Amino acid sequence: MARSGFRRFRKGYYVTSDVVMVLKETGERIGRIRRSRIFVYGERDGVLRGRIVRDGREVEYRDGKWICFEA
Repeated sequence: MARSGFRRFRKGYYVTSDVVMVLKETGERIGRIRRSRIFVYGERDGVLRGRIVRDGREVEYRDGKWICFEA
């Protein structure tokens, strides 16, 4: 039973960075999102994975940049 006022903390941390928008099919850069707050929740195959807090889009940290793959 949860106590009143008790909050469960998510495992992860927040970073603030620019995000590059990339087309998934061609890898073509289509823009960027300035100063996004990102919740970093894990790592797979040496690539950090996260989610933009404001709109929930998935992002990955590759080659020193946060990348968002658009369909």
